[in-house]
Amino acid sequence: MYQSYHSACLAPSTTLCPPTINNLSPRACRSLLRKMLEPDPEKRADVEECLGHAWMKSVEVCWEVKDPKHVHVNAKQVAAQMLKD
Repeated sequence: MYQSYHSACLAPSTTLCPPTINNLSPRACRSLLRKMLEPDPEKRADVEECLGHAWMKSVEVCWEVKDPKHVHVNAKQVAAQMLKD
C-alpha cells in the first residue's frame, strides 16, 4: 500500500493527493498523514510536528477531559496507572 502511495507522490501531475489519503475522514487528518508518509526522510514529520498538528490537538483523550464525549471502559484504569508511573 505504501508503494502505491510513494508512486503517486512521484507523479504529482497525475494526482494532487493519492486516493488512499484523499478519501480519509475527517479531512483535517489528511495533511498530517501526508507529512507522516513523506517518502523523503528529511521532509517527513517528526514526533513533535505530529503532536503539534491542529488535528492531533483536537483529538480528545477521555481521561484528561472533565466531561468527555466518550469514555473507554478502561479509561479510569489507564489514568490511574499513568499517575502511578
